[in-house]
Order: sequence, then C-alpha cells, then structure tokens
Amino acid sequence: QRTAETALATLNKHLADWSQDIAMRTDGINTLVSLGVKRLSTITDIETRQIQLIEQTEEAALDEKPTKAMAENQQALASELQRFKKELLEDDKANPDKDVRNLVSRIDAIEKIMANATAALTADKGEDAIDPIEKSADALAELKTLIESQTARVSL
Repeated sequence: QRTAETALATLNKHLADWSQDIAMRTDGINTLVSLGVKRLSTITDIETRQIQLIEQTEEAALDEKPTKAMAENQQALASELQRFKKELLEDDKANPDKDVRNLVSRIDAIEKIMANATAALTADKGEDAIDPIEKSADALAELKTLIESQTARVSL
C-alpha cells in the first residue's frame, strides 16, 4: 500500500508540474497573439489613413490645389510608423522575436517612401506625391499581411 501511495504522490506531483507548465505556455501564446493583434490594429489604422491621403492627394492634384497642408498628415503617419518600429524594437529587447527583424526592415523601406511623399507634398507637387503615397499604402498592406501570417502561425 505504501508503494502505491508513493507512486500516486509522484504521479500527482508530475501532473501538477505538467499542468503548471501547460498554463505558462498558454499564457505565453495568449500574450503573443495579443501582441500580434495589437500590431495588426496599428498597421491597419496607418494603412487606412494612408489610403485616405491618396484620395485627398489625387483630388488636390486634379483640381491643382496646394498640397502643403497634406504633408503634415503624411509626416504624422510616418511618425506613427516610427513609434511603432520603436515599440517593436523595445518588445524585441524584452522578449526576443525572430519576426521583428523582417518587420523592421520593411518599415525602414516604407519610411523612405513616405519621406518622398512628404517632400513632394511639401513642395506642392501633388501629382508627384501620388506614386510614393500609393507605394507606401501597398507596402503597408504587405506588412499587414505579414503580421497576419505571423499571428496565425503563433495561434496554431
């Protein structure tokens, strides 16, 4: 009977350890999924506002109106993207994430495109700003797709 009690006590300890391990892994996965959803939300918002800026710029170019005021909107989007990149890098320092390097390199490319758009808008060259604004919107859509796939991979 003592042998059975010892075996049951050992089994009980293993089950408790296993249960705690599963709970910690589940919390970790939930955190990663939550982080992915937050990232996706941020990029979706920036992309939506970038698309709105395309429409405004096309309208201004068609009507030959000044676009200098729109440069502030473009710069605000670029600043928001920079803050997002900074958050990614800070999160990566705290919890290394192999996906961050790819996201950051894509964000760097988008920032360069946005800078071209800002320069054209500042110079009141709406027609010249349309292409880089469209390219940045396309690149943001690709970034969004990448984040979606990373989040889906984690949640599996």
